Amino acid sequence: MNRIYSIKLAALAAAFSTTALAQQVGPSTSTEPYLLPTVSGVRTVSILTTGDSVGGWRMAGIPDGLGIIPTPAADPTAASLYFEIVANHELGKSLGAPRKHGSKGAFVSRWQINKLNFMVTSGRDQDWGDVWLRNGSLWKAGTTAWDRFCSADLPAQSAFYYNGVGTTDPMFFDGEETTPPNAADHGRAFAHVIAANTAVELPALGKFSFENVVASPYPQLKTIVMLSDDANRETNVTKATVCRTEGQSGCTEPSSELHMYIGAKQSSGGNPVQLAGLSNGILYGIRVRTPNGVVLGEDKDFVFGTSAPAITTARFEAVSYGDVTNRSGVEIQDMDFDNQAMQLIRIEDGAWDPRPGKERDYYFVTTGRITASASTWRPSRLWRLRFDDITRPEAGGELTMLLSNAFYPGAGSTPDDDPTYQMLDNIAIDKNGRIVLLEDVGADNRRGRVYVYGIDSGKLVQIAVHNPKFFAGNAQTNPNFQTNDEEASGVIDASSVLGDGYFLLTTQNHKPSADVELVEGGQLQALYIPLSVGQ
Repeated sequence: MNRIYSIKLAALAAAFSTTALAQQVGPSTSTEPYLLPTVSGVRTVSILTTGDSVGGWRMAGIPDGLGIIPTPAADPTAASLYFEIVANHELGKSLGAPRKHGSKGAFVSRWQINKLNFMVTSGRDQDWGDVWLRNGSLWKAGTTAWDRFCSADLPAQSAFYYNGVGTTDPMFFDGEETTPPNAADHGRAFAHVIAANTAVELPALGKFSFENVVASPYPQLKTIVMLSDDANRETNVTKATVCRTEGQSGCTEPSSELHMYIGAKQSSGGNPVQLAGLSNGILYGIRVRTPNGVVLGEDKDFVFGTSAPAITTARFEAVSYGDVTNRSGVEIQDMDFDNQAMQLIRIEDGAWDPRPGKERDYYFVTTGRITASASTWRPSRLWRLRFDDITRPEAGGELTMLLSNAFYPGAGSTPDDDPTYQMLDNIAIDKNGRIVLLEDVGADNRRGRVYVYGIDSGKLVQIAVHNPKFFAGNAQTNPNFQTNDEEASGVIDASSVLGDGYFLLTTQNHKPSADVELVEGGQLQALYIPLSVGQ
């Protein structure tokens, strides 16, 4: 790292740690941060807000999953001063303005940001080259309307390159979170090849209502990807009752499961996706067993059990579905039923533990439901999937429920007094063993919060909440009111470019916009969390 830059960054971090509960408005926006710190030393910075323009390029609405690209430059000093991010925009396939890839709908934006002051220096669409769609056994260049890109993953090079085999091309991964009961045939997964400015469909990873597509960074010839099917909250869906066609009524929304893909890296031939082992592999369902038998669905009270006491740890098996490249989403859903894949109370984001020696551990959350009715409320939980052997992930391992929240009867009357968390959605894990957890409570008067969970300490600490200036009260009582439908999302560890304790994340401000290009609101933010928090 350039020494002058290192000194400046250290000074920035020091400035951020001297004043408690601080917010900073970045130089590229006039809007204060949508998130307000609730713990001393925590800082939030508003970097870019929907409608802001950089070089004539406007930030559109509903920003979601993020990825960091260290800026390549011939001048190492310049490279050390800037970084680039890519960001999903979770637009429905018929919304927004036509983008550079040729269609309306969801897309990926790309922004260059100054590390020292968070000034955004340029912006553009990431995908202005070809979109490669799978047609039988081939990819063909074309265009498509993407539907609701949610969380995302830009994994380390080690995920797809090992000992001269694979690819070193950075790729940004996401999937379509199609709206149940079905949007034609469930969502597709994509790899956005950063340098080529192209996007490639990944049919071997299946078709689901994707929340995220998360590759294991462990260096080996196998390529492992975890896949979250963010669909139904109920865990009693059957093959006979599930919805099978778009717009079908009188049926049950598709169930929500965790899946795993395993492929093999290639040494030559093909495109980056093929070299990375993302086209030659097998899809697996996750089946869970206790001494009492197979667990068909997560229980809201007893987790893996059906009566007290609750069972919080169980064995999981990886059940092969074979090559699903040419399988429909409905067919894959039937495989889940046939193979007794465990149904979850709506799985959301996940992340691998990046610490040395923790390569076997994958964490994910289920979102549940917030409500003032105990009968319709569903718990939100944090889980750990621990493989017996990361070099043999198909051999299974142990699934443990780590956190479960409580029903709050005042959800309708005093929502912000709730002492527990609700509806976890997005997560990130830093190299210090801390999980940042974001709430998405939907159109609820409870303002969404941000938490830190220490993996080793077991401590859960609330560190931020959405700003009451924009998200409390209503239009009659608050002149700055935007909406009660806001959510923090897209969180990623940013320590590689900003230093220890830094994260990047977004807020989705779901106030509709009359501007066709923007659709709704949103904001890109930086978050600093002192290393002592959660330890």
